[in-house]
Amino acid sequence: MIRLKILLLEDVVNKKLITSIYNQIVLAVSGAGTDTDSILKSISRLQNAIQFKELNKMFSNKKTGYGSFDEIINGEYEVDNYYDAAKLSNKLRIIGVNSTFDFEEQLFLGNFKSDPKIAPGETRVNQDIKRTIGLNPTTVAAWKAGLSEAVKFWKNWLNDPITKQKSKNNWSKYGDDLMTDDVWNEYLNALTNIKLIFYDSSMNFVGATAAEHDAIAFVNPSTPEYIHCNCTEIVIRDINKYEILVHEIQHILYNIKPINPEKQIKNAFVKPGTKIETDSNIKATFKTSPNDKVFKNMSSKSIKLNVPIDTLVIWYNIASAHDKNDPGYVCRETEKMSNIMSIRSMFKLRPGQNITHQMLKPYINLQKKNDNISWLLYCWALNGFNDINILLNKVNQLAVNQNSNNNLNIT
Repeated sequence: MIRLKILLLEDVVNKKLITSIYNQIVLAVSGAGTDTDSILKSISRLQNAIQFKELNKMFSNKKTGYGSFDEIINGEYEVDNYYDAAKLSNKLRIIGVNSTFDFEEQLFLGNFKSDPKIAPGETRVNQDIKRTIGLNPTTVAAWKAGLSEAVKFWKNWLNDPITKQKSKNNWSKYGDDLMTDDVWNEYLNALTNIKLIFYDSSMNFVGATAAEHDAIAFVNPSTPEYIHCNCTEIVIRDINKYEILVHEIQHILYNIKPINPEKQIKNAFVKPGTKIETDSNIKATFKTSPNDKVFKNMSSKSIKLNVPIDTLVIWYNIASAHDKNDPGYVCRETEKMSNIMSIRSMFKLRPGQNITHQMLKPYINLQKKNDNISWLLYCWALNGFNDINILLNKVNQLAVNQNSNNNLNIT
């Protein structure tokens, strides 16, 4: 329990990171002229307002010749650095630091002032850390055991030659650039640096990160090595923590670079005959708006899929409700990839093995329930119940090393 408290305090402050940022700023202001781009990059590395406050304390040693960050900006930035100051102000705002500076005709007049008090304060952080001491130790231990399994799954998956070759092939065919060995090494390094951060419904913040009470677990791109795990019993009761962590680790890897191109993931869910996604519209969040055509075709879909029409209506209504509540989430590419990888982990599938229709039948027919399968099927429903064999064929192409002899007809 004591070690947990120390871990969370270090995670919030991250003194090693702050020292590195400070040294970068020292170099930026040394010598002739000031490297404003380097200062902007250094501030971009900060993750929260508390780290900015800690950074400010380091200026007391006067290595820069100034006693605070504000003094540097006011002393080093010239009248033509208005836009540089504006960029800095925007970066600070993102992490919860208000900043102001006077301007006239877009000229910087040297009155830069930062104020981090709008961010979660240290008092609140310490209160939330104290609350973690009361978390159920059995739940915390279960999350930790799940992480060990999930990391092992991903290491095995990434180290399999089929996975790497398939990813390179898919990026060569569908992507706008290539998958490189350097990215693969980043994936493996990320797996060794993952930390779990625990919270429950009594906490509004986990350190400087807002707690997501409706989530089972979540990752935040601003702290890419952390997986925040909900320990509220009513939320995570009967949840397979291993599968959830496989899901969340996929998001961490996806934020480095998707293992498969977004375009290919999207196209797995479109109907036969739908125009293939192009580079011009790839960034638009794809979804199919609810309409009467889906219901007109429901009877024929029911017969073809051998699924009761009432069941299809249930799937469609739930999917539509989720889509209205959070537009785009149901079919978001990183979410679908996380769903797919969790399903593979659940069925203990290796690279080169297929997810089959037979595996999903009891879930489609509502005889069994699994969150990741449900979210995969919601996207299937939103897109008009595309032929399940075609859907799974495309899904499996994300992991199966195909050649002319492979038969991907799913039964």
